[in-house]
Amino acid sequence: MWWWWCQAYYLVNIAILGSWAYLRTVVPGNIREVREGHWFQTQEREVFLLVGFGLLAKARRASSLHEYAYKIFLYGKVAIGLCLARCGNYALLALYAAVLAATFVFLPTPSFPGHQYVDTFDAARFAEHVLRIPNDQKSAPLWLVMFSADWCETCALAQPLFCSLAAEHTSRRRKFALIDVSKNPTIARRFNIDVSHKTLQLPTFALFFAGREKLRLPYFDEANRVVKTKFARSALQSFFLLDTPVKDAVATIKRRDAQKAQANADTYVDAKLAAAASSSSSSKSE
Repeated sequence: MWWWWCQAYYLVNIAILGSWAYLRTVVPGNIREVREGHWFQTQEREVFLLVGFGLLAKARRASSLHEYAYKIFLYGKVAIGLCLARCGNYALLALYAAVLAATFVFLPTPSFPGHQYVDTFDAARFAEHVLRIPNDQKSAPLWLVMFSADWCETCALAQPLFCSLAAEHTSRRRKFALIDVSKNPTIARRFNIDVSHKTLQLPTFALFFAGREKLRLPYFDEANRVVKTKFARSALQSFFLLDTPVKDAVATIKRRDAQKAQANADTYVDAKLAAAASSSSSSKSE
């Protein structure tokens, strides 16, 4: 597990945060000057404590160690930027902002434990493996697919959770896949996934069996609006039947399909009877 923290993403971000230990000793200004009568005493302490309170409020809802680290890096870099601004050294602040921009563009996303159990597909391979209808359903695998986009922050934060689920639950008949719908727009359109920057559908998790989608999060409500969803490990395991043997999960899916088909048939019959009754009533009135 230790190698995970030795990736460039973590080392560079740790170095950026650690740079404040040097910068605070050389930047001009009175940011470390003790102010009488102020509860925080120094501006530096004020900035870091206030940002720290915000970090505590956000980090408690993190779903993985990577998300904890991401939030610490983000809030730490914000705190350093605020301190530089309070020092009035705008040239150094501009240089600092340029460094952050470069890391955002060029620093690769880290790989996560369990990533080797997740297949990364394009549209063609997705159709070949996930959407293929097998001749024999008895051996057909369940596919849990994560639809993501490379620009989506929430997707990046959900990947460690998805990879860990793959590491725990992958088997001959239960597989995991990742597809970037921003690079495969035909898949986004086919499965009605909004890829705009205001979307609530990224990431989307969907369970497929025998070439057909069976379950999805986030889901749509009765008004066809996306229900905002918090992805927790236990919730994903329960909703997508990961805590159930594959044979039993398939039986559950087939039973739900049968119930849905029966409900649709009953609704159709009721509609026909209502239409017939209405037609008969109209004939009598004439």
